[in-house]
Amino acid sequence: MEIIILYLLYYIHHNPVKHGITENFKTYKFNSYQIFLSDKPTGLARNEALSWYGDLKGFAEYHDYFHEEDVIRNLTFEND
Repeated sequence: MEIIILYLLYYIHHNPVKHGITENFKTYKFNSYQIFLSDKPTGLARNEALSWYGDLKGFAEYHDYFHEEDVIRNLTFEND
């Protein structure tokens, strides 16, 4: 899977934090992060998306890694 696709899903989940809507995307009820972690029925292609990261653990670890603020700052051109 191309890196940009992996990062894009993280970016979507992290966007409410970036814009000051919430402090924690993991508990924000208006994104799909929690849906990926659950086993409840969904219209999302959850299994396919999780396979991009290897598995559920890889998905969570990827999101944890990029959530580190100093890592994000090094990947963007924006000054917040």
